[in-house]
Amino acid sequence: MSFDILILVSGGILAILGGGLLVFMSPGRYPSLIAAAALASLGLLQFGWARAIYDVLGPGGESWFELSLALALPVSLCWMLLSRTLGVGTNPGQLGGWRYYIVAQALLSICGLVAVGAFPPRATLAFDLNGTSFPLRPICTGMLVAILLNLILLTASFESTYLTFPRAQRHAFRPGLAGILLASGFFTYASVSSVLAGRVTAADLSLGAIPIACLSLLLPVSLIHGRIGEARTRRADRSLTRTASLTIAVGYLVAATALIAITRATGWSVARGLWLLVALGGALGTAALAVSNRLQRRVRRLVDPHLLARRGEYYTLSARAAESVQPTRSIAELCDLIPPNARELVGADPVTLFLADEQQARFVVVASTLDPAPAVSVRDSDPLARELMRTGRSIQLRGRTDDLEFIPIYVENAAQIAACRATSAAPITREEELYAFLLCGDPAGGEGIARRPLLPLLDLVCRRYSAQVDRLVPGGFRSRPSPDEDI
Repeated sequence: MSFDILILVSGGILAILGGGLLVFMSPGRYPSLIAAAALASLGLLQFGWARAIYDVLGPGGESWFELSLALALPVSLCWMLLSRTLGVGTNPGQLGGWRYYIVAQALLSICGLVAVGAFPPRATLAFDLNGTSFPLRPICTGMLVAILLNLILLTASFESTYLTFPRAQRHAFRPGLAGILLASGFFTYASVSSVLAGRVTAADLSLGAIPIACLSLLLPVSLIHGRIGEARTRRADRSLTRTASLTIAVGYLVAATALIAITRATGWSVARGLWLLVALGGALGTAALAVSNRLQRRVRRLVDPHLLARRGEYYTLSARAAESVQPTRSIAELCDLIPPNARELVGADPVTLFLADEQQARFVVVASTLDPAPAVSVRDSDPLARELMRTGRSIQLRGRTDDLEFIPIYVENAAQIAACRATSAAPITREEELYAFLLCGDPAGGEGIARRPLLPLLDLVCRRYSAQVDRLVPGGFRSRPSPDEDI
């Protein structure tokens, strides 16, 4: 018991000290103050767990545990507020619909505190037979489920914020995000196991102080040294549905629930239930891979770069692309170079380059291997442009007719795709914003070209084109060159 208490007290002290550092040393006052309050409240929570474990064999142990559990709900809300505030400034309107969620959870926290105070646990629930765990009453189970929901959402929210930061801010936020993922991952696991077991063990509470200590050290690094409190996201839309953390958390919850249901229904051991669950998951995954065009693209997207990286030509192609664009001295010169260069390196033919025109809010054709160049344009709001902005990587435009993911592109941008004889599209970025894109046809042939996957190669050469754009346009976003610009 004394070791558990020592770990909890140490973690609490580190969290409070981390919050104090943020108050006095971190720029970006509003997000920094919320982060300081979140760390300090997390430290106070560790003291509550320590007091509950210290008095676990006495009549007050269960009361301290339930009061601390009720406090954990507003603590998780504080972290939720930080996840939605970071990167968007101090305007409360930036919270959108999350304001109502936070208010509802705050009311639930008040109800939980009142219920724990008005209906204290019976003496028989103060400890179990071995004195190392706290049984969960229905009200405590409800609070733990609410905390679990907050953990999942705030983790996905922090990840979405990270993904929408510019490159430099993403690099600065990595230490803090690593600490957040470590802490939320552990407490998500502990919360799920506690709900399923009907009790919270002292070991889970004390081990939780370790990721909290790491978080207390890593988050101030990002906020003080990396000045993340002053950073702004590249776009207001920070969708949670496409984050890996949300997918993993939901998958874990579904798998854990299914495993418990299988073992209770059949009387099997956990190992046998897990074996059956793995077999079912494999069968369902194979079936999904066979029928889902979207899933097939995801798998190819993951596998193809690794297969290509094992070949020497992958690095040779990267070097050739960088060497080709290095002599260019203007955007117009680079635009003239890109289509024939991409055709030579990747093998796609034809290749048409669209460049952003801010005044017309559209992308216009500035160069093409087709003669004459197609007289088409793509609006910023068109599905093709939005998809390239969202993904930031090349996409395949040739798929099944029932491919629901790209149906808006096939319908609204059919004229541009047909005019350019395109089967794929690849973005060229300027400071991670869509600056131009290529519409490319099928590989034209040649030794080894037809057998190579096209999308990873397009991504590779377009990264080199984007790097050259960053060098040629150092002072902010630049629309397409004017007709008077020297080529």
